[in-house]
Amino acid sequence: MRKNDIGEIFFSLNDVTVKVPLQPVSIRDTLNSEVHFKNSLEVVGISELPALFYERPYYYRTSHTSIAGHEDVIPWPSFGERLDFELEFAAIVGKKGINISAETAHEYIMGYTIFNDISIRDYQRKDMSTSMGPSKCKNFSHGNILGPCIVTSDELDPSNIRLQARINGEVWSDSRSSDMHYSFAQLIEFISKEETLYPGEIICSGTMAFGCGLEINRYLKSNDIIELEVDGIGILRNQIIKF
Repeated sequence: MRKNDIGEIFFSLNDVTVKVPLQPVSIRDTLNSEVHFKNSLEVVGISELPALFYERPYYYRTSHTSIAGHEDVIPWPSFGERLDFELEFAAIVGKKGINISAETAHEYIMGYTIFNDISIRDYQRKDMSTSMGPSKCKNFSHGNILGPCIVTSDELDPSNIRLQARINGEVWSDSRSSDMHYSFAQLIEFISKEETLYPGEIICSGTMAFGCGLEINRYLKSNDIIELEVDGIGILRNQIIKF
């Protein structure tokens, strides 16, 4: 611990344990990158995006009860062989609202954090075959990761920041938030239509272009160290281990 000249106190990261920055009330993850969506569909032999993608945002709710944080070990789940990361960041709702316009949406964002939802790709194909959307492929203990901190909304312009994913120090993904088809303001406007948003809810950016192993045909292995870095927020680091 040290103090600067005006009495502010600083702690070395070597002396503290960084915990999950919040327990979210809910998590809505979006499908928001045209490039990522096209790449993902091509894996299953589909060449064109559905027209609805350009008409309104896609999103689904995922588990908010088994959250991991920075430096937490992520246990390899007992089912599935192809595990993947997803390079995203998220806006955190700061006040209650309904039918929020895109023009006033910034008033409802208290800050931003990094988000990584570990995905079981071989299990995901089974989930998606039901036309019900993601299920167990994205809902398991420590599968949704937030951190390392929250940057308040007055400190970050989310419109064109760099995001990078590294596996064991090797860059796998390098993108910018300008890849988002819908801005956070547009997402909030759509999601809050006839539905109340509450403080502590999280709205995710969606996976960035080439922001996961599925798009480059590379998957995680036991003991891999995943680092997601977002300019202005920091680095979210985790190791995935098959016990």
